Amino acid sequence: MSILINNFEILNNGTQLAIDVETDLTYNISSILVWSMDSFKDYTLAIDLTPILEQVNNKEVLIINAADYNVEIFEDIVFMEVESTFVDIDECAECQSPALGITYNLSRYYNCLMEYLLKFNSDECLTCNDSPSTKMVTTINMLIDTVLKSLEVGYYVQAITMIAKLKKLCGLNNCKNCPTIECASCNSFIQTV
Repeated sequence: MSILINNFEILNNGTQLAIDVETDLTYNISSILVWSMDSFKDYTLAIDLTPILEQVNNKEVLIINAADYNVEIFEDIVFMEVESTFVDIDECAECQSPALGITYNLSRYYNCLMEYLLKFNSDECLTCNDSPSTKMVTTINMLIDTVLKSLEVGYYVQAITMIAKLKKLCGLNNCKNCPTIECASCNSFIQTV
């Protein structure tokens, strides 16, 4: 197993992160680093959660408040790197591979898509294929799909680029009280090795 991410989730409109990770028995989680999209893999800008790890067994379960780390909200895509004391090659502490977890919440973009769909339905048009709403629906839907596929195959920079395009198309900036929608697939996580 080495490292298993059981849960990594954006909670409460981005004010919290839920983290549930574990490693093999008799080992401990030794480090957890968190990045936003803007700081991904810049170790000088990572939120280092290592000081709050309990390290009493092979599991760590945390609820992280954004305000505790001078972060306004956790939004869009958040990355986490987890290391443990487990070493899979004898006498080689540098041989361990950290696990990368990615959580995302795309509900703002699904909400934007829904607004254009509703506008499209209310537009009176003769040839709806030429409607600006139709083009926006198609573009936004394709960008959301591209973000999801990019994350699945490990193209993180491309996913970040697509989120920037979605923000521009949807006119979204750091939205504190964005409308929420019920969406089972808008908020999820992925683990890579």
